[in-house]
Amino acid sequence: MKDINLIPKSYFDAKKKKKRKVYISIGIFMFCIVFILAFVIPIVKQKTYETHLKKITEKAEKTSGYIDKTNVLDEFHQIYNDRKDVASKIFTFNNNEIKLFKNIEDSRPENVFIMSYKMSGESKEERILILNCISDNEEEVITFIANLRENEFFNKISISSLNKMAKSNNKDESENETNGFSDKFTSTIELYY
Repeated sequence: MKDINLIPKSYFDAKKKKKRKVYISIGIFMFCIVFILAFVIPIVKQKTYETHLKKITEKAEKTSGYIDKTNVLDEFHQIYNDRKDVASKIFTFNNNEIKLFKNIEDSRPENVFIMSYKMSGESKEERILILNCISDNEEEVITFIANLRENEFFNKISISSLNKMAKSNNKDESENETNGFSDKFTSTIELYY
């Protein structure tokens, strides 16, 4: 028996060409997919990473600017607090000193003259005021000290010295040294407050 092939050969050739075209199309499609995966996706990812990096950089710059501003504000705040403390100390010092001299002036008899004073000491236990006074007699100095003790502003009061001023033979020298006071008593009083 003989096989009779009634289908023309061109049909098989067309079918083979069609399969070849399908395979070539699939290959081109696969090549395009590989191309896209290999080249286009990394480029797109790089662009997105670059925009993301740019946003992060901008945020970092804003943050560093914020940190700089915060540091500057902290410095200003510290300067403000330092100056506030100094002003408070000056105010307290001035109020205490005004009270101190008011108490001394209120306690001073009329004929006791304060010629000079010296203040020393930082802490409350060390604060001392040394007065150099001139008076007509010893009793006025003792009255001055008694008045100061009654005041209760001072912790301790002591007389370092109480001397009668020496007369000079030269009248001009005597007046220069005592500022016109002759036959007077000089005293040094220490006030602890």
